[in-house]
Amino acid sequence: MQTYWQNTTAPGNIDRGLYIILPYVTKALFNPLLLIKKDIERQERVQVMLVYIHTYYADDLSLKDIADAGTMSIAQCNRCFNKILNVTPYEYLIQYRLQKATNLLKNATLNVTEISEIVGFNNVTHFIQAFKKVYGISPKKYRMMED
Repeated sequence: MQTYWQNTTAPGNIDRGLYIILPYVTKALFNPLLLIKKDIERQERVQVMLVYIHTYYADDLSLKDIADAGTMSIAQCNRCFNKILNVTPYEYLIQYRLQKATNLLKNATLNVTEISEIVGFNNVTHFIQAFKKVYGISPKKYRMMED
């Protein structure tokens, strides 16, 4: 099963996390009968949580912090993310941190350890493993390919 990270390209400078919500919001605006009130509220809450993640991704975030931002329980938070984005909040956070890391790898002279800390990873080994899992290569090799 693919996540929207693998399926979506965001035009211009619209953030990918918010870009995925736009088709649903657009449908709701043009035909309110397509989405029931509960679905609209769920999408609005997820959008609030995405903004929270995008703002505080570099901090030590917990699932409770993300759920609190959307004023819902941890279980509700997980269900909403899975239903709307097809990923858990934790998977989304890791993907977002990795996306930010790729920008730094391309454009900064910081070393891999510094980049991992800047984007919110507490452990450089975890960062490297997550990076390899998503991109298939190490951050160092990624940087060399971009140069």
